[in-house]
Amino acid sequence: MSSLAEKLDVWGFEEGRFIFKDMSLGAILKITPRDISCATDEELNTLHQVAADFLNGLPAGLSLQFVQMIEKGGASLIQNHTALSEAQEPLIEKMLADRVRRLQELDNSGMAPSQSMYVVLRRPFKKAIAKKKSVFSFWKKNNHEEADFTRDTIEPELRSFSQLVEQVRHGFETLGITSIEIQEDSAFALLFDQWNPLYPLEGMNFNREDIRDDLILSDMVMSLKGFALGRVHHRVLSLKIMPEHTFSAMSEKLRDLLFDSRLHLSVEVLDQERETLTLETQRRIAYAMYAGKKGVSDLESEAKLKDIEALLSGRVSGQEKIFSVALNVVLRHENEEELENQVAAVLQLFRELSGAEGMVESLAAGPMFLEFSLPNARAKERSRRMNTSVLADFLPIYGDWSGHDNPRVILRNRRGSLLGFDPFSPKLTNFNQIVSGGSGAGKSFLTNVLIAQLMKENPKVFIIDIGGSYKKMTENLGGQYVALGADSDISLNPFDLSDSSQEAVDQKIKFMTSLVELMTKEDEASGIGKLERSEIEQAIKDILRDEKEPKLSHLREKLLNNAEPALMRMGKILGPWVGDSPFGKFVDRRSNLALTSPIVCFDLKGLESLPELQAVCLFLITDLIWREVQRDRISQKFVVFDECWKLIESGAGSRFIAEVFRTFRKYRASAIAISQTMDDFAKSKIASAILPNSSVKWILKQTGGNLPSLKETLLLNERETRLVESVTSKKGYFSEAFLIAGDDKQVVVVESTPLEYWLATTDPADLKAFEEARNRNPELPDAEILENLAREFPRGASA
Repeated sequence: MSSLAEKLDVWGFEEGRFIFKDMSLGAILKITPRDISCATDEELNTLHQVAADFLNGLPAGLSLQFVQMIEKGGASLIQNHTALSEAQEPLIEKMLADRVRRLQELDNSGMAPSQSMYVVLRRPFKKAIAKKKSVFSFWKKNNHEEADFTRDTIEPELRSFSQLVEQVRHGFETLGITSIEIQEDSAFALLFDQWNPLYPLEGMNFNREDIRDDLILSDMVMSLKGFALGRVHHRVLSLKIMPEHTFSAMSEKLRDLLFDSRLHLSVEVLDQERETLTLETQRRIAYAMYAGKKGVSDLESEAKLKDIEALLSGRVSGQEKIFSVALNVVLRHENEEELENQVAAVLQLFRELSGAEGMVESLAAGPMFLEFSLPNARAKERSRRMNTSVLADFLPIYGDWSGHDNPRVILRNRRGSLLGFDPFSPKLTNFNQIVSGGSGAGKSFLTNVLIAQLMKENPKVFIIDIGGSYKKMTENLGGQYVALGADSDISLNPFDLSDSSQEAVDQKIKFMTSLVELMTKEDEASGIGKLERSEIEQAIKDILRDEKEPKLSHLREKLLNNAEPALMRMGKILGPWVGDSPFGKFVDRRSNLALTSPIVCFDLKGLESLPELQAVCLFLITDLIWREVQRDRISQKFVVFDECWKLIESGAGSRFIAEVFRTFRKYRASAIAISQTMDDFAKSKIASAILPNSSVKWILKQTGGNLPSLKETLLLNERETRLVESVTSKKGYFSEAFLIAGDDKQVVVVESTPLEYWLATTDPADLKAFEEARNRNPELPDAEILENLAREFPRGASA
C-alpha cells in the first residue's frame, strides 16, 4: 500500500488548497449543472458561444477536469424530508415511514441515481522554485532534494491561485452554473471513496500535510481487463475516435451513463504561440502533399489542409484556442459479469455521440487511472488536440433540475433521480398552483398524493370539490368532510367578520357587494352600475355598524326601502335568499359551521340540481376559508379548488377570486386550482385572476385538442410542447406531469406508496373493493381496512 501511496501526485493541503509533488496547486469546485431539457435551439447556440468565451478566457498552463459522478445521493434529501415532520396522526406517521423506506430502498439499489458534478483546477507555481532540502514536514520523508519552500514563496502563489479560482467561478456564472469550493474534509472524503470503495470513512483524523498514507487503505490489483480496489472491480474506457461532427450541448447524452460511473474530461490549456507554430508547420506539410501531386487529386490532403487553415484562421482572429483533451469513463462493480454488461452499454453510448468510438483499456487501465484520478486533473494517455468550438460542445456541464432546497414533497424525474418540491420556495413569486389534465389523467390523484406528503407538517388544508375525490383522505386523516345539499342543515352567514379591524370591514363590504351582484345579476347583464354599487356598499357599511347580528335580510330590507328603482328591484330578487326559504336557511341565519380540523373538504356534488345555490355556496365557502387563512400568517395553508370554476365565471366572482389569489402569499397560503383544460382558465373571466398569480403548474396527460391552446396560453416552446405530449402514466405505478415551478421546468414522476394509493384512488374497481372490505369487516375502522388493502393489492384491485 505504501508503494501505491508514493505513486500519487497529490501530497497534502495548504490553507485548503491541494499541493502536488511538482509544485502545483489545486482545488475542487462542486457545480450545479445547467438544466437544458427545455432550451430552444437558439438558447443552446447562445450557450455554446458563452462556453467558448469561457474556454478562451482560461490562462495557459491551467489544467482543469470536469468530473461527473452517477451515484446514490438521496440520503440527505430523504433525511431533510423526514426532519420536516411534525405529524402526530398515526396514519400520517405510517405514510411517512412507508415513503421513507421505499425511497431508501430505491437509493441503495441504484434505482434513484444522483448526478454530482465537480471541476478540478490545477496550476503550477507561477515562479520557479529553487531546489534544496525541504523545511516542511510533509517533504521530509523523501531523501532527494526538494523545493526551497517558505511562507514568502507560498503565500503569493496561494493568492494568485485564489484569484484564478474566482475567475473560473465567475465564468461558470456566465453559463448559468453555480459553484462552491469544497473544503478539506469534503475533498478528502471524495478522494477516500475513490480509492477505497465500500470502505467506511470513520472521522476526519488525517494528516493534512501529507494525506497519502491516510488516503490509501486498499491495494490495487491489476488484471488484463482492468484493476480492482478491495472487492470492487474497475474498468477504464477512453474516447478513441472523435465524433464525425459535434453540435451544441451534445455532451448532454453523457448524462445517460450508468449508476456508479465516473466521467473524467481532462483539459489542459496549452501554450497558444507554440501550438500556432506547430499548426503552421503542419499546414506547410499538408500543402506540400496536396500541391506536390500534379494532375492527381488527393482529397485527404486537401481536406486536412482546409481543416488546418480554418483552425489557423480561428487562432489568428482569437476565436479559437487549442486544448489537450482526454475523455475517460470509470466503471466499478463488485460483480465482474455485471461490469462487462456495463462496459458494453457505455461503448454503445459513445457510438451515439455522432459515431464516436470508445475503447476499453486493459493493462494500461491502472496507470491511466493513477494519472487522471482526482485531484490530478491531468491525462496524457489518449489525449488529443481540440479547438474551442469542439471542446465547448463536449463540456459535461448539463444535468436535470434537482428541485428546491426544502423537500416538502419528494418526486422523481425520468432518470429516476429524486428531487424536492417546495410550494413555498423563496424562488417562487407566489405559492399558487394550477393542475391541468384530461379526463382520467389523474388530477385528483396527484393532488391527493401531494396532500399526503404535505400533511406531515400539520398544515391547514381546505378542499372544495364536486364528486367525493377526497373523501377517504379527509376522513381517515382526522378531517371534516362537509357534504352540502338542500337538506344539509348548514348555515353560513355571509356577514361574518374575521375581526373588527377596518381592513376586515372593507374586505367584507367588497365581498358582500360581489355576493349581491352574483345573486341578483340577470343573464347577459353587464353587472351593477357605479351608483348602485355605491349605494349597496353604504348600506352594507351601515348594517355592519348598527346590527349586532347582521344578516342578508337586513340588506334586503334596506334595498327595498331605497328610492332607486334598480335597488328596489334587486331587493325583490333577493327574496328567495332570505327567511325560511330553502336558500334562506343556508345564507340568512347564524353560521353553524366551525372549521376545527386540520383538513376540511366541502363537497358541492349534492347541489348540482340547484346551480344558483351551488355557485353562491362556492362563493361563501371561499370567503369562509379566506377568513380562516387571514387568522394565521405562520402555518402553511392549502386551498384546493377542484373543477368548480364555471360556477363563478361572473365578474363579481372573478374579482373576489383575483383578490384571494393575489394576497394568499402574505398568509403563507397556496391555492391549488384544478381543471381539465387550460381553456377553463384562459378563456373565462377568471383567467386574469388565476394564471398570472400561479407560479406552479402541473400539466398532466392532455387530450389532443388541448395542446395548441395549452402551448399558446403557457407560451411553451417546441421542446416543452414535445415534453408535454410525451407525458404518460401507468395505473397503480406512476403518473408523469410536466412541472413548471417558476423558471424551472421538468417532467416529474409522481409515485405513491400502497397506502397513499388507496387513500387517493378514485378508480371504480378500487372503490368497489373498499366497500366490499367494509361490508365484510364492519367492526374495523376504515384506516385499518385501507392498510389491509394496501398490503393485499399494493397496485390497486385491478392490477
